Amino acid sequence: MLGGIFNYEVSSNVELIIAVNNLSLRKKIIEHFSSKNIKFTNFIHHTSRVFRTAELGFGNVFCPFTQVGPNVIIGNFNIFNNKCSIGHNTIIGDNNIFNPNSGLSGFTKVGNSNFFSLNVVTIPNISIGDNNIIAPNMVIEKNIKSDSTFFHRFKEVVLVVPKI
Repeated sequence: MLGGIFNYEVSSNVELIIAVNNLSLRKKIIEHFSSKNIKFTNFIHHTSRVFRTAELGFGNVFCPFTQVGPNVIIGNFNIFNNKCSIGHNTIIGDNNIFNPNSGLSGFTKVGNSNFFSLNVVTIPNISIGDNNIIAPNMVIEKNIKSDSTFFHRFKEVVLVVPKI
């Protein structure tokens, strides 16, 4: 593509995917091209696995080694980066970004426009609202409302075992 994103003229026989990893910029690009009635498609890397009973919206990107379990419902314009795992009966809204090694356990509910950093996982039956940023290496054990930044630090006990 030559020129800026917003100057790009899409041919009638082209379907787009948006692989921008910035939520606010993605939203602007989506709104821009959606207003022009452009068609969007899903991209599923050949190493990814999506159960046949999963329901997919459009404009989603499934990077290498992503796994989508049975009875999952996924909205539109989500990015699942390398090695993401989506457990059974999970519901995901629109315009979420899942960075590498993110994993949602079964029966998780995710709203819209959330940013999951590296190595984020949930326990089963968690609900996550809209517009959240989740820090790297987090285990989400409690529901998260909307418009939050989620992080926590554990008090660690380091056990040193002397050599005998």
